[in-house]
Amino acid sequence: MEFSAISSALETIGELTQEVTSLWGVDEQVQGLANELRWMQSFLQVADARRVDHEVIRTSVVEIRELAYDAEDVIETFSLKVASKRKDGFSNCIKGLLVS
Repeated sequence: MEFSAISSALETIGELTQEVTSLWGVDEQVQGLANELRWMQSFLQVADARRVDHEVIRTSVVEIRELAYDAEDVIETFSLKVASKRKDGFSNCIKGLLVS
């Protein structure tokens, strides 16, 4: 079973947590998302290891995978916004130095 979306999202969350805390003070939401993603990853690993062939489990696996991809998209969008703010801040700082 593929866990890459969740693993990637968890890795990105780890990298952003410090910056998010200082920028917007939303560390609780980020940590909550990280906890949910870890739960999803554990569930998928157990379902895969046990090769459970039950309709409810199959449906849950599909839903969790879709949620993980959605979370990854949100995290990527947020990462791009953070990077853009960093770039804009640096650019404005340089412009200010050049104008002075």
